[in-house]
Amino acid sequence: MATLDIDNAIRSRAYEFWQAEGEKPGCELDYWLKAEAEVRSRLKAVQKPAPGKLRKPAVRRKATA
Repeated sequence: MATLDIDNAIRSRAYEFWQAEGEKPGCELDYWLKAEAEVRSRLKAVQKPAPGKLRKPAVRRKATA
């Protein structure tokens, strides 16, 4: 997701928080930080690979003769 998309998602979610709280003035930063944490958490969850998809490479052992 591009930075501009993330900012827009945060802005939109912060606006929703502001409306839900009765449009109180002076809490913009609180809403922004709450929205940012939520959006980045969702983004991180989406980007996480499914369990078992990443495997450590096999360790090759030298043959002893």
